[in-house]
Amino acid sequence: MTLTTTLKNTLLQQINTAASSGYMRFYDGSSVLLAEDRFGSTAFATPSGGSMTANSISAAGAVSAGTITSAKMLQSDGVTEIATLTVGIGTGDVQLSRLDIRVGEPVQVSTCTLSIS
Repeated sequence: MTLTTTLKNTLLQQINTAASSGYMRFYDGSSVLLAEDRFGSTAFATPSGGSMTANSISAAGAVSAGTITSAKMLQSDGVTEIATLTVGIGTGDVQLSRLDIRVGEPVQVSTCTLSIS
């Protein structure tokens, strides 16, 4: 199946709406919560060409030490999951400057780009 760019952008805008004022939670390989950042009132820039990039994400201090292997986006209720994202340095949906974190260290997202191919 091949989606039109218009439909891709519409679907991404729905994700944008769901993620606005929501959370990005970071986990290790055992699904232990390491940190929780917060999206702004408009989580992403307007979708274009089947992709969108996150606006500023507020970083909070890590609650556990470990190596980040994945992230989840949640709605503003902090319960409803939107998506599981890949995480890496220079690769992945969510790009970070480092994956190993210590308690209290902020997890600052370098970039977060979602695409529908």
